[in-house]
Amino acid sequence: MIQEVINNITSAENEAEEIIKNANQKAKDIRLNAEYEAEVIAKKASEDCKKAAALRQTNAEVAADKKTETVFREGNKEISAFIEKCSKNEEAAVQAVAEGLISKYVNC
Repeated sequence: MIQEVINNITSAENEAEEIIKNANQKAKDIRLNAEYEAEVIAKKASEDCKKAAALRQTNAEVAADKKTETVFREGNKEISAFIEKCSKNEEAAVQAVAEGLISKYVNC
């Protein structure tokens, strides 16, 4: 009977050691899997950030191009209006300068 109790205790100890060994291995496997998943998530997040940054840059470039086009268009309108105004006043300006020169140097 004592031998049977000793055998049961030894068997229980062996079983406990096996359970601990399996639990440790399972814990290692879970940790490795979690580390791998964390790497995958970090890589995906990094890629998503890069894509978002590239999209924002593209959107900013498009907006800047539109703004530049608008500024040029408005500038060209102002230039055209100024040229038209100068063209209308050209004859009067030439006449005024000519009269000024003639009055200054002809009556000397």
